[in-house]
Amino acid sequence: MSMKRTLIGIGFVGDGPYKTRIDGSMTNAYIAWRDMIHRCYNPKLREKYNTYNDCMVDDRWHNFQNFAKWFSSSKFSERGYHLDKDLLVRGNKTYGPDNCCLLPPALNYLIRINRPNKQPLGKNPLIGATIHQSSGRWRSTISKNGEKVYLGLFDKEIDAHLRYVEEKEQFVREQAEFWRDNIENRAYEALMRWRVTDD
Repeated sequence: MSMKRTLIGIGFVGDGPYKTRIDGSMTNAYIAWRDMIHRCYNPKLREKYNTYNDCMVDDRWHNFQNFAKWFSSSKFSERGYHLDKDLLVRGNKTYGPDNCCLLPPALNYLIRINRPNKQPLGKNPLIGATIHQSSGRWRSTISKNGEKVYLGLFDKEIDAHLRYVEEKEQFVREQAEFWRDNIENRAYEALMRWRVTDD
């Protein structure tokens, strides 16, 4: 029974020491595994969040026992950290032991790039640059710890964007230092190399 693919026809619990529930409550490892499988293979979620359309799970992690062993080996596994697949390998689409790490939610949200909405003419503005209606110039802003920070007005869109990029990358490095003792070394190193890109 434990080898039957009961989760979206993909995931199976497997034979081993790791439990899906303890005292009636789902374990953190199981919640992370279940959510990962659903993000990649649940048709309703893929339709709602198209960023997961091309994502998949490494065959080894179809077996919950393998995932739980990896998850539980981290000293951060019981802190409510997010399972991240994008930091260590930029643009990565596969959840697996070689590509993933656990990140505090604050860091996971920080390295997400929210693309601006298309303008009426179909042009995508550059990240961090928006039109300042009263002046017609380009305004640069960034979000830090949930607060919008004003970076200046610029004559050219590219200049507002570049100011944002400079501030964003610096802030990511500052946060990497702040969290250094509470994240994996490889996550820290990846954050220190992190750059704003168009991917």
